[in-house]
Amino acid sequence: MFARVVRYRVPDGRLDEAVEAFRVPAGLLSQLDGNRGGYVLVDDENSTALTVTFWESRAAMEASEVRATRLRQEAMQSVGGEVQAIDRCGVALDFSELARI
Repeated sequence: MFARVVRYRVPDGRLDEAVEAFRVPAGLLSQLDGNRGGYVLVDDENSTALTVTFWESRAAMEASEVRATRLRQEAMQSVGGEVQAIDRCGVALDFSELARI
C-alpha cells in the first residue's frame, strides 16, 4: 500500500472552511481505482492541515496525481490556503484498528 501525504497552511480561523472544502474532493478521490481511503487532519494551534490518502499500488497513486493536484488546489484557493509539501510514501507498518480486523 502507498500513501500521499500533503501539508497545507490555512489562514487563521479558516480550518473549518478548509475541512468543508475537502469534502467533495475526498468523495471524488475515493471513487478512483485503487483508492483505499484517507484522512483530513487539522492542527488548530498551527493553522495547518494534512491530507493522507491511501492507494493499493504506486501505479494507482501515480494515476491519481493530475486529478488530486487540481482538487487540492481548488480546495486551498477557496480558503486562501497553500500547499506546503507533498510526500509519497510506501506504507511500512499498518497498526490501525482496521488492520486488526
